Amino acid sequence: MATNPNVLHPLVKVAIPPQNLQAIAASVASLKELLVPFLYDLKPEQLRGMKHPGPAALGFAKDVHGSMTANPELAPAYIDVEEFGRALATLDELMELLKPLAHIVALLKDTIAALGDYIYSVALAYYKSVKTAADLGQPAAAKAVKVLAARFKGQGRRAKPSASTAAPASEVEGESAMDEELGPPAYEE
Repeated sequence: MATNPNVLHPLVKVAIPPQNLQAIAASVASLKELLVPFLYDLKPEQLRGMKHPGPAALGFAKDVHGSMTANPELAPAYIDVEEFGRALATLDELMELLKPLAHIVALLKDTIAALGDYIYSVALAYYKSVKTAADLGQPAAAKAVKVLAARFKGQGRRAKPSASTAAPASEVEGESAMDEELGPPAYEE
């Protein structure tokens, strides 16, 4: 990918049309209205005490349900076989909803990270430029530096990273993964 040396971040080319944003907001509101009433909002301490079965364990649970259905006389009286089957079906339905939503959330997070990186890089480049102008005696620059420097008040200088905590060589040379043209993450059906 050819890069323009005057452009700080060639990856960032995001401008969502207002009508798209309105439609997305309406879709999210509709999704919340239709789905949230059926979802749990568990606390971390509740989650810690729960089993979190993976695909193999869920496959076992489906086999158990098949055995319960074929042999109802073997199921203990305290197990509601129909409710167990409904829970399995609901879990499958929710997992199918989660796949595309998780993909969208991952894309949103990546885009937010790219935009944040771009925005802060531009802001720092401008700040450094204004500081240089102030050092050269530009009155307006000195005033701007005073206002902008307030954001850094009390932070002090950071220690330079040691060899063990230094960034990977590609980042030290000014190339990070964000500088490469990225496509959307793979989506599995």
